[in-house]
Amino acid sequence: MRRTGWTEWVRAAEQEAGKLSAAFGAFDLVGFSMGGVIAAHLAAAGYPVRRLVLLNAAIVYISPRRFAAEWLRRVRERDWENVQKLRQVPLRATLEFMKLVRHLKPELRRVAVRTLVLQGLNDPIVHPVSAGLLSRWIPGEVELRYFPKSKHLICLDCEAEEVSRTVIQFLNE
Repeated sequence: MRRTGWTEWVRAAEQEAGKLSAAFGAFDLVGFSMGGVIAAHLAAAGYPVRRLVLLNAAIVYISPRRFAAEWLRRVRERDWENVQKLRQVPLRATLEFMKLVRHLKPELRRVAVRTLVLQGLNDPIVHPVSAGLLSRWIPGEVELRYFPKSKHLICLDCEAEEVSRTVIQFLNE
């Protein structure tokens, strides 16, 4: 991510979506954080997405207040490993990510597939308001679920089992 930009990230996802559609026809798509924005783009762009799952999809990202609170909590707990992780994301990648959201956000209004939106309410990276916006902007059928204890890594957090059950049930319907 230090040497590539948002257009390369999207192009790589489009190439993989092309391979999936050629091999299997329609496919289910799950996107996490920035990957959720890219997944919604693929669904809007006409790839044969059967169902779309967006996990803490980053439409409204990095709430400075929430991020600072999380950083301070980790410092107070002397969680130096995770303090370092918070500092590892290159500035260029963050700026490219912001461009990606700005360019792809309008496409949400073209997502016509059945969509599940899951959001951790304690996410310090993606503001929880993102989930509500997604559910209003996507014109297709949208199911919205909040997980009150989960942070950004919703699939690994304290409600991971319930998150997994929810996704599996949605994909099997």
